[in-house]
Amino acid sequence: MPDNANRADTAASVTHLASLLRNAQSLPPEIRVLDLCTGTGCIPLLFHHEISSASNNINLRVLGVDISEKALRLARHNLQRLRKTRQLQDNGPWDFLQADIMVNPFSDQTEGVLSLTAALNFKKMPSFWDILISNPPYISPSAFWKTTTRSVRGFEPKLALVPPHKLKQTDIEQGDAFYPRLLDIARDVEAKVVLLEVADLEQALRVAQHARNLDIFDGVEIWREQPDASGDAESEQDFAVIGQGNARSVLCWRDRGAYWLGKIAPLASSNEDADRLFRSSFVKMRDAEEKAREVINKKRSEPRFDMEIVSGAEHSATPLRRWPDNRRMSDHSKTR
Repeated sequence: MPDNANRADTAASVTHLASLLRNAQSLPPEIRVLDLCTGTGCIPLLFHHEISSASNNINLRVLGVDISEKALRLARHNLQRLRKTRQLQDNGPWDFLQADIMVNPFSDQTEGVLSLTAALNFKKMPSFWDILISNPPYISPSAFWKTTTRSVRGFEPKLALVPPHKLKQTDIEQGDAFYPRLLDIARDVEAKVVLLEVADLEQALRVAQHARNLDIFDGVEIWREQPDASGDAESEQDFAVIGQGNARSVLCWRDRGAYWLGKIAPLASSNEDADRLFRSSFVKMRDAEEKAREVINKKRSEPRFDMEIVSGAEHSATPLRRWPDNRRMSDHSKTR
């Protein structure tokens, strides 16, 4: 097993997704798998193992992305160890990449870890990926102290558990911070299948609703800890909830991903699918431009003071005095 293995329900979700794809009849010759917030690489390593152990006919191109170089060193170590012990079949290229997925790819970045788009371009890696998987930091600050065990807090770095705080952000908003960006990336890389790990049913419903509001997916459902358990699917807020146990994942699919998962045919044609991807991206860019204009207009409306007239040594040594209304300023004073 790789170092720092993920919890059992994470493995169950990944294994179930792999089992659905193994039974698909219309997979492409190569499947590109993008794992964001990969940590030590356990999720892509497990997914690769589950797919390749069942069939040698599927070529997988796998990329794990994380902001932490320390985590990526462990991920590379895990990959090399599995290769050395021949527990991993090399039926496609493997890469691990350092990038900050929370950085706006259109921002003028001058320092820090590169955005995902910039890092992909710099390393000349593909821009489009078929499957996006992520187990991001999703624990709110209050839940970190209330629901996580002492062993988890002592073993896992807080960076991997709690999203960074931003001003005017509520506790729940901080816990959900990664999901809007992950779904935006899923749209930008045109992922056909998206699997996102969540904390509980309440967070799953918020993420599922955000995914539906993007209007790019043919379907969205919630998986419990045992998504392969038999039984009728339940429904929460018009989302199917699959399996038994606590809610742990949100699954989204679009276009050919519907066939891969054994779902009903896509609701949109290829042209309609491309159109809705474009419209979603356009709305996102328009909203970003409007926010930028609001910031600029706010700065322009702020009062400005010419501090130069009171900053000179001559003026700082001269006490301020009031000129009488009936007395004109001297020519010397006018030139100040």
